[in-house]
Amino acid sequence: MTPANGFSLIIIILTLVGVAIGRYPVFRMNRATIVLVGSTILIITGAISLDHAYKAIDLDTIVLIFAMMILNINLRIAGFFSLITSSITKLAGTPLQLLLLVIFTSGILSALFLNDTIVLMLTPLILEIVIALRLNPMPYLMALATAANIGSAATIVGNPQNMLIGTSSGISFNDFFI
Repeated sequence: MTPANGFSLIIIILTLVGVAIGRYPVFRMNRATIVLVGSTILIITGAISLDHAYKAIDLDTIVLIFAMMILNINLRIAGFFSLITSSITKLAGTPLQLLLLVIFTSGILSALFLNDTIVLMLTPLILEIVIALRLNPMPYLMALATAANIGSAATIVGNPQNMLIGTSSGISFNDFFI
């Protein structure tokens, strides 16, 4: 292994570890920044060409993610998620019922929209509800994350990995769901 290959391997490992951990607090880097810095170093050092890096980007997936985020923002502005939250609060007579409503709501919404977006939007709302009801937030947040992951596996638009599978394979939305 040449020194250049060794350096590239170290950068790749540091990038993967940073993504797995989620951040490098000493450098004030989150996942996105870690990936951007790691890939930039690999391009600058010639470990990967800029052309090859561009070819690794799936624009169909990026456009779909961007469109889903715009849709989610507009639904939030329109009050869709607030309506769901108030409905959940009215329907939940007990902590167990609230937990079940969190599970089913986040699972269904994550099948229709990006699971990351659903978790980001519902987390503050769930925290608001459980704090008002003086409940431990951990079971509800764990239920949200788990149900969102399960729900997102059902459809092509549920998560970016499914989008890549869908665009690469050409499978239809309905066939993927089935």
